[in-house]
Amino acid sequence: VAVVANTASYVASGAFVLHIRGREKKPEPAQSRRRDELLEGVRYVFAQPYLRTLTIWTSVWNLFSSGIYAIEIVYFVRVLHWSATEIGVVLALASSGLLVGALVNERLVARLGVGRMIAYSGIAAAVLGLGVPAAPRDHAAVVIVLTGFVGSTAGFFANVNQLTFRQAITPTRLLG
Repeated sequence: VAVVANTASYVASGAFVLHIRGREKKPEPAQSRRRDELLEGVRYVFAQPYLRTLTIWTSVWNLFSSGIYAIEIVYFVRVLHWSATEIGVVLALASSGLLVGALVNERLVARLGVGRMIAYSGIAAAVLGLGVPAAPRDHAAVVIVLTGFVGSTAGFFANVNQLTFRQAITPTRLLG
């Protein structure tokens, strides 16, 4: 079922991509060496205060969240004694906040501003991540679904908005 669902998502994604109206121009081939381009990009990122902050913040976020996600499954199996199905259902429900985030992000950014959305939602997502270890064992699924739902919504806001902002303030030739 998971493989079929994943395949269906790729087919749907491909169909959406085929319906994109505008096409980007193919970039001119670079005349410089890749090492020089890489160094130019790194220098730009660390010289630009917003990019430097977002790069460091996102790197730390990704490091710790990857570790947490790996340990989380072990916790679900060894401590909560959940089956693969229970884990799948809880994680699917908890992460469904991503859909809500996608539906309301644009309106919230227009109202609050992109900077506030990145900062507040990043903090909220991190704090809500404590829902897993803080959940009482008797009601772990409910607490994890609720905190995960809100946390995944906040995480969506933080991630999408910081990526959009980084792309907006980076010169086109340095985006790659």
